[in-house]
Amino acid sequence: MKMKRLLLSFILLLSICVPGLHVQAGSNDLHKIEMYITVNQDGSANISESWNITVEEGTEVYKQVNNMKGSSIHSLTVTEGETTFEALPDWDVDASREEKKYRSGIVQNGDNYELCFGVGDYGEHTYTMQYTIDNFVFQYSDMYGMNSQLVNEKMKVKPDEVYVRVDSPLFTADTKVYAFGFKGEIHVQQENDNYYIEAKSEGRVNYVNILSGFVGAEFTGGNTTYSSRTFDDMVDEATEDSDYYENNNTFSWFWIVLLLIAAAFLFVIIAIVASSATKSSIKVPKIGDVDYFRDIPCNKNLFLFYYMAKRAGLAGDKTLQSGILAGILLRWIKDGYVTFVKKQKRAMFSKKDTFQIHFNREPETDIYLEKKLYDYFRQASGTNLILEDREFEKWCKRNYSRMEHWFEDIDSEMQRELKQLGYVQYVPVTKKMLFVFNYKTTETRYTPAFDEEMAHVIGFKKFLMEFGSLNEKQVPEVVLWEEYLIFASILGIADKVEKQIGRLYPEFNEYSDIDIFYTTLATRAFVGRGIYSMHNASQAAASRSDGGGGFSSLSGGGGSFSGGGGGGVR
Repeated sequence: MKMKRLLLSFILLLSICVPGLHVQAGSNDLHKIEMYITVNQDGSANISESWNITVEEGTEVYKQVNNMKGSSIHSLTVTEGETTFEALPDWDVDASREEKKYRSGIVQNGDNYELCFGVGDYGEHTYTMQYTIDNFVFQYSDMYGMNSQLVNEKMKVKPDEVYVRVDSPLFTADTKVYAFGFKGEIHVQQENDNYYIEAKSEGRVNYVNILSGFVGAEFTGGNTTYSSRTFDDMVDEATEDSDYYENNNTFSWFWIVLLLIAAAFLFVIIAIVASSATKSSIKVPKIGDVDYFRDIPCNKNLFLFYYMAKRAGLAGDKTLQSGILAGILLRWIKDGYVTFVKKQKRAMFSKKDTFQIHFNREPETDIYLEKKLYDYFRQASGTNLILEDREFEKWCKRNYSRMEHWFEDIDSEMQRELKQLGYVQYVPVTKKMLFVFNYKTTETRYTPAFDEEMAHVIGFKKFLMEFGSLNEKQVPEVVLWEEYLIFASILGIADKVEKQIGRLYPEFNEYSDIDIFYTTLATRAFVGRGIYSMHNASQAAASRSDGGGGFSSLSGGGGSFSGGGGGGVR
């Protein structure tokens, strides 16, 4: 007992005698803030803001919302679990903790507001504030937008994690977004044909500013404080000294010159090495120089045929990517793994054809790429395992990088396939650098067997494009016509083959599950929209500095935003 008293006395003496030493009984820790903002057509916003916080000292939680010129805050409601706090018309900051318990209020001083409520008992809590901001939307000279500091820079306790979602039925896919003050991401997402803004932090947060341009959205009201400025004016101000654009003034000319010299030196070395190397190139004959090839090349391997057609340049990347997906789907339909169903959707004055793909069973295949694609289609189809209009398109938008990697995997797998087939050899050679130094490298050499197969692929396209005018006998086997359609889909010429089949073999649809009048057409539409969505999403991710979303900036945000100030517990 005496020992404890001596220890306490020693600590007390240190706190008095040693400047800056603070002995604290407890501390407050703000674990997470979640904000859900619904922007209304009149320009107002309904906000639900939850704080998961551990409180060990103080009497009230408060949030400052300053610089609200042209806007106002009202209708504050605070809840914790099933308990709704009593809203007081006049909030007394100096009241006791017991007097503030389960009570809330707003303190207004001109354009500055404080949202306040009692902490109640000490410990961990999840409080939810719900309030409305009139004229939340800013009206710029060229569009509407938002520019708000949602988590304040001068808070007494910083949140460990922040999540923000902003919804409005008026948002479009072209909505521009920027985020400042935290490490994380911001994106425009889509859900059930509606678009929303989503921001997530990764690590401790300093502040959260969100600047957005609502391209194509028309509101009936809004804050006109900055109506003489364009949205780009706001972007220029907010991104100055941010991670979105490097500040050239901080980068000395010395380093620029040094980098240019190093780049020039590296370019010279690469040029010398490249010129000293014996390049191996693929010999791609012109389509007019090859004979017609009537059999299915590449041993009917869809992936190898796609790869060879790509290397031969027989179609563009998007056409080939859509084509390989369409070809695989048609083969699954042919083999009974999936069923294509035509539906009619009733509109007010008309009927519209829609299509569904039903997944019956997994393909009996050992091909990893095919299994992976089947899994992607099933993910896109949802719990009912029915792939409906636009579902794959939406999935590709959300998962564009997975689809990009899938196509990259095809290239990698087929390069290994070429080696196994004896189409390519990797030969170790020794070369000279700068005509003095020896270095070892590997040359890629394509064999005559590869050249022959390449000629078959090109000759097969030539045959598909022209077989209807070759005065040949009608092909008797339905299976062969189906294979022609599948491989023609990869090349993007299925429509031409369909016309020739319809003319030469009118009974085709009676004997085949691949209906040339709507199944192949709808299949191409399904996958075509998916590939288009994948490329658009990829380009959008690359356009972060143009408001396309992506990683947030740790700094910046400008000064023309609403909100800001302090907050926390006091």
